[in-house]
Amino acid sequence: MTSSGDSPVDPVELDIGPRAVIDNRYEILSPLGAGGMGWVFKARDRILGETVALKVLRSDLGLDAERTERFRSEIRFARRVRHRNVCGLHEYGEDGNLHYIAMEYVEGSDLKQVVDERGPLPWDEAYRASIQCAEGLAAIHEMG
Repeated sequence: MTSSGDSPVDPVELDIGPRAVIDNRYEILSPLGAGGMGWVFKARDRILGETVALKVLRSDLGLDAERTERFRSEIRFARRVRHRNVCGLHEYGEDGNLHYIAMEYVEGSDLKQVVDERGPLPWDEAYRASIQCAEGLAAIHEMG
């Protein structure tokens, strides 16, 4: 999926939906959500035949050459983190002006969805979730 211009494009402008293909590799299956950096889709890696989470970066991040290289460096670093509470990253890619990150797809609900559906967690569940988050963050910080 490509668009003209010098900056990454907004996936809404591209009408990314089921069956759209990013970089001749990732077939969009369904949207998963949106966050501070962009939109996340469940996708199928057509080369490896695996399901991945594909994060399409927001166009307003303004990824010029310097920021793009810094972002690539961060991805190289993040790929080295291996922990059960940290999502694995596969690659950073570009398809024209569209920038994306392919990462491990984890089936299930995230903590925000659980809290939105059930309300505040009982203290023991909240404690366990907090410990898991802290363990994941510790693994990231151990990498420097």
